[in-house]
Amino acid sequence: LALNVPPPVKPRLEYPIPKSHFGLTPGWLRALMYQLQNNLTVSFKVLWDRWIGACLQHENLIEILVLGGFADPNAIPWFRFVALCAGHLTENLTQTMVMVCE
Repeated sequence: LALNVPPPVKPRLEYPIPKSHFGLTPGWLRALMYQLQNNLTVSFKVLWDRWIGACLQHENLIEILVLGGFADPNAIPWFRFVALCAGHLTENLTQTMVMVCE
């Protein structure tokens, strides 16, 4: 709150309960998007702070960043990162595209 950043709060309880327990859910992804909504790129430090601030596991953040092959840690393309997170949550490309469009 001191940094004028919205807190990482999900707008409602998610149901059905997510299948995986690694932390990232569609609700948390929406909360991260709300926090960083006006950015085209985001630095690793800001992303790390928001990820850990939402109590998500850092191993999954590193896994997604490695999978994305982001070269510049100071300018991670935000929408590409969100798309990779959505792909991590779904089982096929169709479901990923539906989640990205929501």
